[in-house]
Amino acid sequence: MQENIVSINFIAKNNKEYLQFDFPSHLSEAIASNAIERWNEKMKVNNTKVSIIYNCAKMTGFDTSARRIWQDTMKQHKNQIDVIWLVSDNTFSRSSENYGSSYWVPYKGYQDHERYKRLRFTIKNLSE
Repeated sequence: MQENIVSINFIAKNNKEYLQFDFPSHLSEAIASNAIERWNEKMKVNNTKVSIIYNCAKMTGFDTSARRIWQDTMKQHKNQIDVIWLVSDNTFSRSSENYGSSYWVPYKGYQDHERYKRLRFTIKNLSE
């Protein structure tokens, strides 16, 4: 993953499709804006609710303005999002889980990235 972008890809696990976001170490407003443009394009072609994985394992911080525009985008897509999985090794990202629930999206988190890596290929239904 390049350190100056958010990688966004549809992935298939256990016969289910997920939209996975791999975040860089720091999310600036410019990086967030670029990712949001690409996210919006992917959501235009998707006609069903999507389960999202936010892989924040490398994140150490974000700009307040980046968080604000990200939250606005989450709100915009709230009817298209089934569940959001948050993967994080650090307290900073885990505390960010709180803002997801304020946008009516079920939020589930893995605090242990190593555990997530072991489980992500065996979990039958991440939305349970």
